[in-house]
Amino acid sequence: VVRNRLTFLGGPRACIGWRLAVIETQVFLIEIISRFEVSLSEKATRVRREACGVVAPTVEGEVENGVQLPLVISLAQQ
Repeated sequence: VVRNRLTFLGGPRACIGWRLAVIETQVFLIEIISRFEVSLSEKATRVRREACGVVAPTVEGEVENGVQLPLVISLAQQ
């Protein structure tokens, strides 16, 4: 049981359906991911790592726009 999640708790009063919830979430993500194709955009060649507590992607010359990871998301060919 994931103890830091208030919805599942831990110990003898833990949610008996937590495994089912985790599996349902995994199945949902697999279904969504399988229906889309993700590729890098033209701006991806200018992506740099910016140290700001953690390493975050930024586009060179557009740091003022904040963290960016330019991707192209389209429907997958079936």
